Amino acid sequence: MKLLRWIKKFFLFCYYRGKYWPKIWDQRAIMEYSAKELHKCRGLGLTHPEIRDAVKQILDLKLGELVLDIGCGGGGGLKLCDEEKVPAVGIDFSYEMARLTKNAIHYPILNADIRYLPFRHGVFQKIICHGVLHYVPSKDIELALREMVRVLSPGGLIFIGDLPKKSAKRNWWGFQTTFFAREELENLARRVSKRIEFVNLGRNTLDFILK
Repeated sequence: MKLLRWIKKFFLFCYYRGKYWPKIWDQRAIMEYSAKELHKCRGLGLTHPEIRDAVKQILDLKLGELVLDIGCGGGGGLKLCDEEKVPAVGIDFSYEMARLTKNAIHYPILNADIRYLPFRHGVFQKIICHGVLHYVPSKDIELALREMVRVLSPGGLIFIGDLPKKSAKRNWWGFQTTFFAREELENLARRVSKRIEFVNLGRNTLDFILK
């Protein structure tokens, strides 16, 4: 069964090589996942206990705060909110992934694009954007950051994580993936936010906080 699954994944990657990520995740959701097993899958958000604990400490969720989980995938970020009993909304650019996750968790989940968030200004106190920004075309990274800052309330916090470093670039099958250098990312983030703080989650990725 594992071999068959990897064969399916290989042909999926070949077929959608160079195409848009939402299509790829739609097909992965249809072919590989069920609502019950979704939150356990690797690569679908905050599934690793050590990373979950670190992000939980960074967010410091409090009662009464409203949280936005961008690219909610299998619902890892939403489950953090559920543990702390805080209200949250999830979005994912894959229609099928959003549909599956909606069936597995009680929070509202929308099919939406990080570059055009369907929310009014300043509505969220905390925003989670884990394993998402590298799927955004490089020319739209600043637009995505500005949208997150726009919907963040004064004094709020944005956690952005799991970004692949340019120094660790590898073969991604020709997909449209953005790789980041810390200096470039810092300069870009400072154009949209007054404060950026990098955090170390013990992996070869870039993770930071915007306030």
